[in-house]
Amino acid sequence: MSVKLRDLIKRMLVENGWVVDERGDEFIWGRAEDGHLEIFLVVEDHEVTGEDVMLFVRNTEQVHGEKAIICIKGYDRTAEAMASRLGVHLIPRDKIAPLIGEYVITLLERGEKLPILGEEDVEVEDIEIEEWEEDTEEEENEDVIPIIIEDVGGGEEKIIKPIISEDKARAIARKYTMPLRVELHLVPYYLFEYSLKVVTEGTMEEKNASGIIAINALNGSYEVWKTGYETTSNIDLPHVRIEPVISLDDSRRYARSGLVKEYTREKEFTVDDQTVTIIEKRKIRPLESSIKTNYMGIYYLPVWVVEGRDGKVRINAASGEIMRD
Repeated sequence: MSVKLRDLIKRMLVENGWVVDERGDEFIWGRAEDGHLEIFLVVEDHEVTGEDVMLFVRNTEQVHGEKAIICIKGYDRTAEAMASRLGVHLIPRDKIAPLIGEYVITLLERGEKLPILGEEDVEVEDIEIEEWEEDTEEEENEDVIPIIIEDVGGGEEKIIKPIISEDKARAIARKYTMPLRVELHLVPYYLFEYSLKVVTEGTMEEKNASGIIAINALNGSYEVWKTGYETTSNIDLPHVRIEPVISLDDSRRYARSGLVKEYTREKEFTVDDQTVTIIEKRKIRPLESSIKTNYMGIYYLPVWVVEGRDGKVRINAASGEIMRD
């Protein structure tokens, strides 16, 4: 089993001094050391076309920043022409591969664990995962199998292992404020495995979706965890363990409402007639009667809380991503 390429690239950017924001979509939002924003799209299941480039620009048109598509299977002439016209960088496989290789070698030299795992190294939670393919040409790899690597014995409470050091957290926070005080907090999350059916209004089409949703036990916010985390029985770093505020029953309700929000969206569909092309907007939503959740336990996520003159910055110590309330 391997970590998704998109997540590997995010970790590589963090390693090289970038700040990566988690916005819950398919893009990688990276801010370089000089402060400029770059938005990456990773396409690894097909050759990038001009239509892919146009859709990428349309979905990010409200954001000012550099835009790039990482084209694992290359790109055609229409993509090249469209990218040139719209100011999008196309990064082919032979350009990104050496950067990933250098990142892996750097980790090996430091004696750190690689974010690439063999099947024998992981224990997959007992849930059958089926990817939700909203559109096989555009989002085939949107959902991945969430994997929690178990190092601990029985019991419902588990601690996720931090991989970002305090020094690294300070370096990330300096993009926003001058660090004065740094604490490691263990933030509790209620974890649920879920399954549901997604329907498109105006059609008979149904698609299955499943995965893991995490409910913040302090404020009830939700996150769909798509990357694997390693758990540990204890951590050596000084830390503050925060106890849950909301109840398990409340978290179940937050999980259901979060799944409705996560899987509800509008999408444009093109209908070709003999003389005219019609673009329709249709709502895609989960069938609420199909939503099933199964409680997995409380997981404590390590979060670096960096206080400075300009406020606080919260950094996910298991990924290096900036956390937003």
